Amino acid sequence: MRLETYNHNNINQTQHDALIKLCNYASTLDDPAAKNYAVEDWQERNDTLLYAFYRRKRFDIFNMLYYKDTPIAMAGAYVFNHQPIIGVRTFTHLDFRGGGHWCQARYILPSQIDYYEAKGYKNVWLTFNSYNHKLINFL
Repeated sequence: MRLETYNHNNINQTQHDALIKLCNYASTLDDPAAKNYAVEDWQERNDTLLYAFYRRKRFDIFNMLYYKDTPIAMAGAYVFNHQPIIGVRTFTHLDFRGGGHWCQARYILPSQIDYYEAKGYKNVWLTFNSYNHKLINFL
């Protein structure tokens, strides 16, 4: 596994292409969050990850996890009201959910926590949409 960290200021073309690839995949799933990853017309859709990333410039950091050279998981993080919020627009490829991969828990979320600890924050928030209520009980 390889983890990359970037934001709207320093993303390169290869990282952009990986972001688009994983968003395309995520947008095709039968899942309530699929609309958040739409690629088509993202510039006009303020509910999409790409809009938040490029237009709102929301994320202080954004993480992409790769298996070999394939993007498999992603999430962003930013500060709101002086409090870091991690795991924003979190997505993990279906083939890497379960099975002991723990992509978010082993790689992405610790990286985001470390980032904000290094900036002097003592706590972070992790929020959930109502359709992900099972994750709250799981954690």
